[in-house]
This record gives sequence, structure tokens and C-alpha cells, in this order.
Amino acid sequence: LVSCSHTAVSLKKAKKHWSRNDFEWLAGMEVECKPSDEGCNQLHLMKGDACYRLAKAGKEPLKHFECAATSLERGIRETRQWRLEDLDLNRAQTYENLCESLRELQFMKKGVESEEVTRKLRLTAEEFLASEPGSVAAVYFLNKARLVGLADCLNRPDSCPRLCREIESMVSDLRPTEGSWHEVRTEPGLPLQAGSDRVHPCGVPVTAREIYRVVSRKEVSPWHTRVR
Repeated sequence: LVSCSHTAVSLKKAKKHWSRNDFEWLAGMEVECKPSDEGCNQLHLMKGDACYRLAKAGKEPLKHFECAATSLERGIRETRQWRLEDLDLNRAQTYENLCESLRELQFMKKGVESEEVTRKLRLTAEEFLASEPGSVAAVYFLNKARLVGLADCLNRPDSCPRLCREIESMVSDLRPTEGSWHEVRTEPGLPLQAGSDRVHPCGVPVTAREIYRVVSRKEVSPWHTRVR
């Protein structure tokens, strides 16, 4: 009972700061509650959303993307009913922000840590797609993780038996949503050039441009910059 009472008080206070768009306060709040406490999930979601907004605004991005990734994941896990009183958050939006946080973190981390974040992004994007079938954002994040994970394979295709399967899967995900993607661009640090001719590591012609259309966008989409 004490835990539930404390959570209720914390939630009421947090929602006041939420209504004022006080993201610094929300990002810094300590969330101390049990998953079974009513409203605990909302505290994690608010904290994660606030951290995400601060990170996208360039305010200590590494710290706040880590905070967003941790808090949003916990919030999603603990949320059973997405009709949240006084909060304009939904499952699709929250998954998008979680995946975007992980996408950013995979390039901020190095070595094994970066690889672990990429694996986490792929698993999270798969969960996102399963919960929101047909989501263009989910397909984007899933293929982004796939391509980053295939960097070594693309440089040494003969020694990577899974390359063919992964590329075919990415391209098949792209074609049903043709025209939904943003303008193609090449991202630094990736092994292919968008203007290159064709890649034949699987015996199936796949253009580098098609692969980049799956995983590249000219700018962050509106779903990442919404304003309440």
C-alpha cells in the first residue's frame, strides 16, 4: 500500500510537469516503483519521452538517448492498456522513439557495445512490427539494424552465408511500400555507395540503391519531432 501511494503521488506530480512541457525535470526524476503499481508504467513513459526530446534537441545526447532507451523499454513492457489519461502517448509512437534512440546509440557506442545496441535495435524493431503490422517505421528500423549488422558481410560476401537471405528479406520488405520512403541518401561509414551499379553476392541482382532506399532517409521524419 505504501508503494502504491508513493507511486500515485509521484504520478500526479509528474503529470503537472508534463502539462508544462518541463522535460528537464521529467528526465531527471527518479522512478521508484514496482511494475505492479498502478501508474508506474506512465512514469517510465514520461521520463523516456522527456529524455528522448532532450537528446533530439542536442542536450547531452548520449546520456539522454541511454535514458530514453531504458525508460521507454520499461514503459512499453509494463503498459497493458494504451489509453493513458492525460498523456498523448501511444504504442506506435513510443516504439518509434525507442527505436530511434537505439539507432542513434549504435553509432555513439564503439566495438562490442555498438554491436549489442544493434542487436537490441533489431529485436525491438521486430517486436514493433509484430505489434504494429505494416508499419513503415518498424520496417525502416528493422532494415537499418540488418544493414549495419551486415557491414562485414558486404565487404566479404563469399564468407557470409546469411548475406543472401538478409538482403532478399530487406528488399522484399521495401517493395510493398514503394513510394513511402524518403529520398535516398548515402550515410557515412556504410560499405556501399548509393550510386553503385549492382551487387550480386547472392546470385540475385540487387541494386545498392534499393538497399539504401530501405535504410536511408534525408531527414528525421515528423513522427520524431511532434510537438504537443
